[in-house]
Amino acid sequence: MRIAPLSLLISASFFASTVFAQDTTTVNRIESEINTKQTEYTRSTTMLGKYLKEENQLQTQLELLITRSTQLDKEKNQALDAMNDMYRRLIDNPSLDITSAQSRYQKAVVDQEQNKNDISMQLAAIASHLKDIEQIRADKHALQNTIESLKVQYTTARVERLRNEFTREGTFEVDHTINCKRTETLAACEQSGQQIELKKATKRFLDQIFENLTEKRLVEPKRDMAGAQVQILSSHVIKSAFSGQGDYNVN
Repeated sequence: MRIAPLSLLISASFFASTVFAQDTTTVNRIESEINTKQTEYTRSTTMLGKYLKEENQLQTQLELLITRSTQLDKEKNQALDAMNDMYRRLIDNPSLDITSAQSRYQKAVVDQEQNKNDISMQLAAIASHLKDIEQIRADKHALQNTIESLKVQYTTARVERLRNEFTREGTFEVDHTINCKRTETLAACEQSGQQIELKKATKRFLDQIFENLTEKRLVEPKRDMAGAQVQILSSHVIKSAFSGQGDYNVN
């Protein structure tokens, strides 16, 4: 005697597809934000490098101006000494031409004043540049914090999506035929068939879940460690029939 066929339906509403789409949208949105912020961070790093290089050049120029200041002081003092010497000589020789000495001293004074102005302007440029560098560093630090926060959100969203994909609900129908033992009652044989079909449906449903996972490529190799289980909300026999000696049918 055998049961043929025994069909079993695991009954539950299937409504999870919208949730999965929302989860994927959230993951994609966060991933896009991370990429955008990463681009901004890279651009900020490049800009910081450029400003640091320029600041180094400004400092080098300042050092040259300071060095030149010493040279100009020396030139001014020498020009002043030369002019004073010409004035002393002028007392003994009124026709002596001291124009070149005067011009040299005047030029030394002008050059020294110009160099002082250049130093002041250079210091102002350096101060402004350092302020810009400080702002860039602050913006870069803020971007880094934002990126780290988004990465946490991204991981959380992926985990939530995976959790929803694993906790999906659905219906599944299977058919199975078993042979009843001679010593087994029909009720016991039917119950045994139902248990076998439950296991069969559970495996197929679990296979389907893993097959439809968004991150199947990452999860599948670790399937054996996942410990995923199917919780049967309800089940019932759609149709059962016995064939063999003593025909028996149920609809």
